[in-house]
Amino acid sequence: MSLVDAVWTAHALGSCGALLALGARLARVAPADRTRALRTWALAGALAAAAAAGAGGAWERPPTMSGVLAGPSATYTPEAVAPRSAPSRSSLPTGLLAGLGATGGLARLSLQAWRALRAVRASTRLLQVGRLDVRVSLDVPSPLALALPGRAVILLDAATATGPHRAVALRHEALHHRHADPAWAWAWGLAEAALWPNPLASLLVREARLAEEQRIDALVAGEVGAHTYASVLLDTAPTHHAAFPALRGDLPQRIDMLVHPATRRLAPLATLLAVTLLTTSLTWAATGSDAVSVTQVEQWTAGSNIPAEPAVARALERILRSPEARRHYARGIDAMEGWPELTGRLQAAGLPAELAAVPLVESGWRNLGTRQEPLREPSEQSRAPGMVGRGLWMFIPATARTYGLRVDDAVDERLDPARATDAAIRLLSDLHDQLGDWWLALSAYNQGQRAVQQAIDAQGARDVWALTESGALNGYAAEVAAAAILLRHPELLD
Repeated sequence: MSLVDAVWTAHALGSCGALLALGARLARVAPADRTRALRTWALAGALAAAAAAGAGGAWERPPTMSGVLAGPSATYTPEAVAPRSAPSRSSLPTGLLAGLGATGGLARLSLQAWRALRAVRASTRLLQVGRLDVRVSLDVPSPLALALPGRAVILLDAATATGPHRAVALRHEALHHRHADPAWAWAWGLAEAALWPNPLASLLVREARLAEEQRIDALVAGEVGAHTYASVLLDTAPTHHAAFPALRGDLPQRIDMLVHPATRRLAPLATLLAVTLLTTSLTWAATGSDAVSVTQVEQWTAGSNIPAEPAVARALERILRSPEARRHYARGIDAMEGWPELTGRLQAAGLPAELAAVPLVESGWRNLGTRQEPLREPSEQSRAPGMVGRGLWMFIPATARTYGLRVDDAVDERLDPARATDAAIRLLSDLHDQLGDWWLALSAYNQGQRAVQQAIDAQGARDVWALTESGALNGYAAEVAAAAILLRHPELLD
């Protein structure tokens, strides 16, 4: 999962939160309860998006990403099969739109922050109590509470600072600071910027700010009386905002909440909850639409030696959901057309046709380590877990020498495609003779014959798929099986 996937997740969660927020207001849920719920929802959504971005990258890949051809002496490290992941939407249009949207939203928030700081610098201090700095400004139309690094600021407009309602206004803004509303104002601003231009995200932010205002309104009204405080709002807050940026058009809702006690009307909330659940269900249904089922694998493998196993379905799903893996296999299938004599050697030796997928996994049918195909990052070169080898078949030196290839400072016959292919044929044939199963032989090709035999002895089973599911063997056999499916159906990569 890429950063774009995390943005999609955040958009979906923000949209659901907006619908619930609107439903809570229509049901007249108390402002304090609404504020707590919205903040909890926002924190949970941020954590979910962060987890999606952080963990998703590992979900897209097999257990490890370095290339290998391990011989019988290879060291074995058990690895569990990677869990399933959400689909990647990392295309150029979506990535570009997400980047432009977030950039535009952050630029707008930065402009608002600059205006707020400019207003503070141009203001005059009225009094200071500890970290609380009360100032008078000509640049604000009504009282404003701001959270700045190391201090809490209250800006009073000139009319309020000299008028009869100054004490009530100061009480209102001080309560905002006590409840950390100005700090949350910046958090809501960041959320709105990151989720721009989602209209439901803007609705969520607006509802959160309105709930914060109404909560403070209720506290102050409890001290001076609801009707008295409503008249104060009408006199002093035609464009009142207690958190940056300003709220607009919220005065009717604020006064309505003051004069009509909170009475829960469950029908609107239930309706909005149902809509939210439906939206969430549709989102996750769309998320799972790229899932690969065993039934689909059965259709794609009909008439072949490839088993329709859950591990194979998961491996194919990881490939199709990873842009990096799709590029690897698409390039490899194209490159394979340049080696007809080598695929002919496999057929002449009587090996199953599916074994042509081994160099597809190992090197993408590229002679890695030559001047034309230099080794760079292992994750860019191979889909096989383990150590880095060389050549089409990614032999490590010890295995190459065991099967008659010269590997020294002067000559590296791993880079001779014909000789390396003949050595791979002998190695795979030997492993099949020893283990009696081609898929066990493939696991031994990657992890070593000794490691596979130890897994068989420890588990008391010779089924490579059961050993893979238990974690006794890594996912290499499943990766090769998935690659063999792609050789039969390259259109899956389109």
